[in-house]
Amino acid sequence: MDQPEFSVSNSEITTWQGCRRRWMLRYLYWYGVPESQVIPTGVMYLGTRIHTALEYWYGHGADPLYVLRVAYEAAGEGRDEYTRTELSKEHDVASRMVEGYVQWVAETGVDEGLTVIGAERDVTVAGPHGVGLRARLDLKVRRDHDNAIMFIDHKTVGDLNPSWLELDGQMRFYALIDKLAAVQAGAGERTDGGLYNMLKRSKRTARANPPFYKREEVRYNDDTLRATWTKVATIVSEIKNARERLMAGEDHLAIAFPTPSRECSWRCEYATVCPLFDDGSRAWEAAEEGFAKVDPYGYYLPSELPELLVLRKEVTT
Repeated sequence: MDQPEFSVSNSEITTWQGCRRRWMLRYLYWYGVPESQVIPTGVMYLGTRIHTALEYWYGHGADPLYVLRVAYEAAGEGRDEYTRTELSKEHDVASRMVEGYVQWVAETGVDEGLTVIGAERDVTVAGPHGVGLRARLDLKVRRDHDNAIMFIDHKTVGDLNPSWLELDGQMRFYALIDKLAAVQAGAGERTDGGLYNMLKRSKRTARANPPFYKREEVRYNDDTLRATWTKVATIVSEIKNARERLMAGEDHLAIAFPTPSRECSWRCEYATVCPLFDDGSRAWEAAEEGFAKVDPYGYYLPSELPELLVLRKEVTT
């Protein structure tokens, strides 16, 4: 395909929808929290590490508990004693969750008839308005009994009965990109939907209430993908227009205004600097001093876990 002007991911689209100022600071000017100030624990990191462990179990035959151990050891390197202690506690929870998941798969047989046909991969396709669409596509499997091709995603959740699955933008975006990649490559095959592996955030102690694991299926038809394309094309047009206007020197207050909410204080990394952009303070100087330049697409680069493909030889269970 022709080289796009730039590419956008589902994360960038979601950020634009949530708050244009946050999008501007993160995706246009690359302001990020310095690595030394990142506290590598919490729900997001727990989910990412469990996802990585299961990704390498399904896609590469690696022992997921070993992958987790490597991930937590890497996260603790150079950290203070308090952070290493918190990482150790979280590692214990993650290990119990993954160990239980592996047992659940064996006991229920939910993976029977599934054949892995594609590991996670970084894909960029030609999108609308000369902009690329980029995603790290999830593991892809073929199901024997109906020949369906499905993505598998792993979610750590507090509730095994979420109401958002049918409208989950991430999996729809993946299915759209997979379809476009097939069409642009001259193939006709497309992904039929997603299988969500849900792992409840619990240590599975005697006091905890099962079930702890669940798999849900969501299917997508041509109408679903068409609706997703229409939405993505509209948002991509908005993002492209905003980039061009901001780079031309237009006032960011008219283009990338904030969308404040009660979640800003704990959810947004720019919560303290954001008000400075509206009250005449030296906001840009504060951003330069308080943040580092961090590639927002850095997560597409190689993992913090070195040579993970060799972990398939390190079976510990």
